[in-house]
Amino acid sequence: MKDNIFSSAFSSALASRLHFVGKYLTLAARRYPRSIVTGMIILMVLSAALSFTLMRAGEPSTSFSAKIAQYPGTPPKISPSALLEVLALQSELKSFADKDEPGPLDSLRMEQILKRIQQLNQN
Repeated sequence: MKDNIFSSAFSSALASRLHFVGKYLTLAARRYPRSIVTGMIILMVLSAALSFTLMRAGEPSTSFSAKIAQYPGTPPKISPSALLEVLALQSELKSFADKDEPGPLDSLRMEQILKRIQQLNQN
């Protein structure tokens, strides 16, 4: 049985390079500890500033029912037929959710129902 010399040669070359990098990082940490700590603090402040300004997430979207709840005196601007259709689709969706294991056709129908409800909510 022949030995695989490529894996051992690769691992020894990788280990020697990692040792080389580690040795110089240790030397740099011993020579310039204040600069390294200062650099880490600057990077943390920069990261915090970016996360609370430029990288901040947008406002969370509110659902249609939450928008209606904000204005209790105004009637919803949805037609009664569309509202009845949404209720029927929701009851059909609930029947699929009550099943133990929905099949592939059930999953396809659930996707169609959700798309139709989204269309009705956007109108």
